[in-house]
Amino acid sequence: MDPELENMSEMAGSAAIDAYESTLSNGGSPADAMSAATEAAGTVMTELGADPGMVDTMVNSATESFTQAMETNPSMDPMDAFDAAGDAVDTAMT
Repeated sequence: MDPELENMSEMAGSAAIDAYESTLSNGGSPADAMSAATEAAGTVMTELGADPGMVDTMVNSATESFTQAMETNPSMDPMDAFDAAGDAVDTAMT
């Protein structure tokens, strides 16, 4: 992976997990936490100069994967669904 893209990925991922965990710890639903996570990651990516299409790909991949994981297994630990969303983003961005 290109070093700039890898740096962007790490920074966006860090922002996403912080937003996700913060929303859950403040009583938000897993869906609300995922929304906060994608918003935070998208903001970081935009600030670092990512193309809007790249941001959309990230948001769509993460959201679709998270939603599918939670719908398929409603008792799933929300953090596992978040991890699945991260894996989907990694796949979509490579």
